[in-house]
Amino acid sequence: MDYLALAQQGKNQWWRYILGFFLILLAWQGIGLMPLFAIGYWAEVDGDAATRFNWDTFLVEGISPALTFVDMMAMFIFLVIGVWLVVRFLHKRPFLSLITPLQRISWMRVLQGAVVFAAIYLSVTVLGEWLLPTPAGEMEYVFDAQAFLLFLPLALVLIPIQTSAEELLFRGYVLQGLGLVLHRWAAVLVSALLFALPHLLNPEVYGANLWIAVLPYLTTGLLLALVTVRDGTLELAMGVHAINNIFAFLFVTTPPYDMFPALFVYHGELFTWETVASEALIAVLFYWVIFRFFARPDVLKVAA
Repeated sequence: MDYLALAQQGKNQWWRYILGFFLILLAWQGIGLMPLFAIGYWAEVDGDAATRFNWDTFLVEGISPALTFVDMMAMFIFLVIGVWLVVRFLHKRPFLSLITPLQRISWMRVLQGAVVFAAIYLSVTVLGEWLLPTPAGEMEYVFDAQAFLLFLPLALVLIPIQTSAEELLFRGYVLQGLGLVLHRWAAVLVSALLFALPHLLNPEVYGANLWIAVLPYLTTGLLLALVTVRDGTLELAMGVHAINNIFAFLFVTTPPYDMFPALFVYHGELFTWETVASEALIAVLFYWVIFRFFARPDVLKVAA
């Protein structure tokens, strides 16, 4: 069954999508931010000058990085709850229809997407470092084994929740909704734009050229939407998005997220044309490899 056609199972009047999107945002950015603001308020009034809420990064500084991380990721649990409530009770269709037309999720397909993407990501990164070495001083080795190993379980549990929540919203609810009124490829493009634009509010984008900064996020959004439509499920996108963010947090992180344990911290310019080219190459290679060598053996996929 066509992935975008799954939205036809439920009630799809235009007002339901407007109300549904508003309710999801309320759950995510309203209720979901309350734990963060609560910890931030505590940090401001506890009498300790070392603890503070940074309004530029929306991170609580001076407390345990693990607590800050859990607090930051909590909002995505509310995002999942918001999407579930809207799909189940406002649109009156199965929540699983955001992910697959089948009766269960193929976790093997999720893992397959993650492993293939990881292999390509690492290969392109190593090749790029060999051809264009990072200038001295821009990459700092900061590995602390004890801190890293304590942080690792949290990251491996909470990051997939965060990325799956975003997939349920942007490649599930939004993409399927757009597919009701737009041609499938127009829906792919619009959903990718809607995914990219909020990321321009991320702390790491501050001071960057927005026209360049938007391109890696747009490339990622296009890749995730394209593989979802072609594969017929959200599973590949869930795996790709999860491993991408795990790498970003655990392997090479950037300020202000360098408060969390990682292998390296990159201090150079994050958004360059080299970054754009690298992201595009990774996306093209993944799309080709996954459908050339790991195509679904069933009839869910859509020709593209």
